[in-house]
Amino acid sequence: MKPGTPGFVGGRLREARLARGQSRTRLGLAVGLSPQAIGGYERGALSPKPANMHALAVALGFPVAFFLLPSRRSDGGPSFVCSTVRMSQPERQAAELQLDWLGHISQSLERFVELPAARFLPRRDGGAGGLSLAEIEASAGALREAWLLGDAPVHNVVAVAEAHGICVARVEAAHSRSLSRARAGTRPLLYIAGSRASGLPLRVDAAHQLGHLILHSRIDRSKLADPVLKRRLESEARQFGAAFLLPAESFGAGLGTITIDALRAQKPKWKVPISTMLTRAAALELVGAADFRRLWRLLVRRGWRRLEPEDGVAESERPRLLAHAFELVAESGLALPQQVLDELGYPAEDVERLAGLPAGYFAAEAPNVRLLPRFRTDTVRAGGGGKVVPFRQRH
Repeated sequence: MKPGTPGFVGGRLREARLARGQSRTRLGLAVGLSPQAIGGYERGALSPKPANMHALAVALGFPVAFFLLPSRRSDGGPSFVCSTVRMSQPERQAAELQLDWLGHISQSLERFVELPAARFLPRRDGGAGGLSLAEIEASAGALREAWLLGDAPVHNVVAVAEAHGICVARVEAAHSRSLSRARAGTRPLLYIAGSRASGLPLRVDAAHQLGHLILHSRIDRSKLADPVLKRRLESEARQFGAAFLLPAESFGAGLGTITIDALRAQKPKWKVPISTMLTRAAALELVGAADFRRLWRLLVRRGWRRLEPEDGVAESERPRLLAHAFELVAESGLALPQQVLDELGYPAEDVERLAGLPAGYFAAEAPNVRLLPRFRTDTVRAGGGGKVVPFRQRH
């Protein structure tokens, strides 16, 4: 028998390679192996020599222990991607794996702490049959009512989502993109990526993904290959997000004559881009088609389609749920955060990024661990971020 790495799992190599967006050829060149050898490792037909195993781990930025863990399968639920740029297949695969990892991190933490119960209202039909604007408005209104938001502006979309059991990751990236996934029996997941200058647009992305979670989480994943269906689902999610952030009655009541400058004045209140408010006003028939086109051209001429005023100074909403859970695990003494990391097998930097932990968190000595500010445990209405269920240790 040829020497290899005992316990090596080929599926883990494929997962690591896809997570880094690398082809077999590119990875092979980095470590001095042929694409055929990489393929053989991934299929389980070959096992890498220890020296090759080490080289692969270094090239991909993973601990060797990751490649010795059993493969974990995705929950199989449909994933929805919204991106400011066209995503290649490798980029999409890498993003979907980030969503998988986010779910695995939350599952590992739930062995020690109780995260808030998932409370949202997915449609029974999964949106497959097509939804009218009235149905979408009703779904957005029902979610606001269930989350005790009333008709006021949503102060922090991420905090409200986390308070109601949605696991959120927010990471820095050159281009904005968001993903979500929900399936019966699993925790809803939301992944948001973008630059620090995209605070308000990323709120819109988060609300857009809430639309997918509510309207489309029960759709058959195989149907998403249909481009016509995908465009319709994106349109429905976009309409839901606007209805969730800008309730028809309270948003419309605050508008007089609609101009670009009047909408800009409303921006600090609603914390959404002018373009989103203008599109919402048109959907509510508060502005006619001709005026909408005129105002949209003015928005473009001012150069505000790429970056609007105040977008760059708006603070990006940051998840706290998983970081707080890690801190509670450390405080309780039930386990060290490093033990959770070792069981997951993922690189420390990836877990820190997905869980919203400070860089180097896992490298810090235990005495330096400190608790983050605690969530409030009372019910906070619109503007305060929703209700949070206190963590409790499991016995």
